[in-house]
Amino acid sequence: MKISVFSKFEMAGGSEFRSIELANGITRFTNHQAFILAEKKFSLGLKAHVYPEITVIENSFEQPQYFYDSDAIIIVNTDMPDFSTLDYWIGKSPDIPIP
Repeated sequence: MKISVFSKFEMAGGSEFRSIELANGITRFTNHQAFILAEKKFSLGLKAHVYPEITVIENSFEQPQYFYDSDAIIIVNTDMPDFSTLDYWIGKSPDIPIP
């Protein structure tokens, strides 16, 4: 099973570290494959904490196959309420260009 964790990941804050711990836990304690899907850039301060078996995808909307190929997507809504709106996911949000 492919499980992706999606969030903003641009900063190295508490919720970003918890998202990485979640992906690391999926990799370590299950037989599932974990992916981290960053909305935009992935902070350099976070990279050292990600298990090497985990694929990190920056600017994930430019590679939508990772969303479509996932069996489950965990959306971590840190401080961005847009993630829970339909407009965000259909490309009407001003924050994200969807091709």
